[in-house]
Amino acid sequence: MDSTWPPLRTPGDPAIGWRWVDICGRAREFFALVRDDNRTLGLWASNNPTAQLEDKEFYVLTKVEVAPNQRSVGLGHLILGMSAVRAAELGCAGVLLAAAPELEEFYTTLGGVCRDVRGWPVPRGLAAWVFEGISLETLREVHDELLEEGP
Repeated sequence: MDSTWPPLRTPGDPAIGWRWVDICGRAREFFALVRDDNRTLGLWASNNPTAQLEDKEFYVLTKVEVAPNQRSVGLGHLILGMSAVRAAELGCAGVLLAAAPELEEFYTTLGGVCRDVRGWPVPRGLAAWVFEGISLETLREVHDELLEEGP
């Protein structure tokens, strides 16, 4: 990814400058969506996977990216669905991530809510996105449906 993805990222891509070898090296856990031919289609990493905020436990995505040449084909839905399944495995009430403003339509479409989360500082230029309740369940259902469809 670190050799093939950077040239495919557009100039305004929020992932410009990311090196997944470094991101995964700092993360407590990371997951990848990998094809049968070992080509990585997407990843997410969590430096501190869970956080107790607003009297709830959240699963926190530190970084998430779909391969630049595979965007807009449903893989982002699948990756977020995978993170919702992971949140459930850890007993979390929601998924929390910080994202660039240009991703608002994508996260809104999936049922995410852009809001301040008490006690969670968001990096400059990013917004906090929360998936909980119905939106979290919807992500898990999307995950299951996409897996049932297969390749």
